[in-house]
Amino acid sequence: MRSACLLLTVPLVALASRSEAHAQFSWGLAMEAGAEYDSNVHRVDGTDPAQQRGAPLFRLGARTYVSNRSGGGVLSRLFVLAATKTFATREAQNENAFIFQGNGETSIGLVGPIWAGIRASGYTAKNYELASPQGAPAPNPNPEDMQALVVLPPRTFSLAGADLFAILPGPDQHRITAAVGLRYFQFDSEKTSDWWSDSYGIQYAASFPLGRQEDGRSLDVAATYFLQRRDYFRGDAFTTSCPDDVPQGGDCSRPANSPGVHNRADLFHSLGAEVLYSGGLLAKARYELSLVDSNSYGQSVLRQRLELKLVTELFDSGYFLTVAGAVLLNLYLDALPLTDVDRQTFITIEEENRNSLALGLSHDFDQLELEARYTIFSNEFASDETAFRRQTFYLGAVYRFKGM
Repeated sequence: MRSACLLLTVPLVALASRSEAHAQFSWGLAMEAGAEYDSNVHRVDGTDPAQQRGAPLFRLGARTYVSNRSGGGVLSRLFVLAATKTFATREAQNENAFIFQGNGETSIGLVGPIWAGIRASGYTAKNYELASPQGAPAPNPNPEDMQALVVLPPRTFSLAGADLFAILPGPDQHRITAAVGLRYFQFDSEKTSDWWSDSYGIQYAASFPLGRQEDGRSLDVAATYFLQRRDYFRGDAFTTSCPDDVPQGGDCSRPANSPGVHNRADLFHSLGAEVLYSGGLLAKARYELSLVDSNSYGQSVLRQRLELKLVTELFDSGYFLTVAGAVLLNLYLDALPLTDVDRQTFITIEEENRNSLALGLSHDFDQLELEARYTIFSNEFASDETAFRRQTFYLGAVYRFKGM
């Protein structure tokens, strides 16, 4: 959490101290390791425990940041994360994953209070195996062969982006950021899901001190809108030949090869709002409404996501409790989607598109932090009637060499 807060606050510090002539340089490095138990390694839907497999795993990771502001007022920042998770059982080897994530930016002050710059980010996750996996139980095994085993396809993907941005600070702590750039998405197990897009975004953010300055209480708010035009250059758009009075379904759908119909193309809108309270505790709420307007039948969807997070110290003991939850609701705009993409898990390192509730307990010993975390994932409140349960329990440690 500390590294994430740092990335958010560095630009604000730079804007506030722009008049200073001397250069500033800072860096940080953190190493983390831990053990975890996953009750549903392959994210199998259904309530039958016989179809699910649990397994222990080990996590290793490192993250670092570098920040430099030259005497000429040029601010540069770089953040890099590398992590692995490795399962201890043979049948879960196809869920082993390595991730690499990086983002950086360079900005400079222009006329008056305006700042402008360029930023780039990238994420990739790849599976690896230390032994030949035995496979996972088939979600719908053949009644004549209940021992049927399959190796599930990877859910890993890669994402890259670059933006030109401008920051216009307003009075007090108000500011507006506008950005324009490009995005690229690659899904490892299904190339027809790869896309390019141009991206346009705008954000308003403000910080309001509460009470006396020495109290250290504040309220930060932000509202964001961005638009992406996604071109699925390897995927066909789908249409339906069903009459209007016939329920739409997969049997009526076909690739749209007719004249004038091209590859799948989506117009993606996202509107978000976020509130963060800092004081005796940290409390955060975030709501996102996104609309996928697709020319491919069954892929237009309205999504809502609500995230809540609370971090507080327990009775001045030095132990910090974290409670975090996420609720998702998907509404398909066509009669019936072709696929159940909304409940697939694309990221193998962490879940991101399931409803979840997480409880964490941590304690700092100077540069060393110990953490215990329990998380449950489900389909409750989602537009998916298929039951899903997954629970994880994690014990780990983080050692910070400097700054993080």
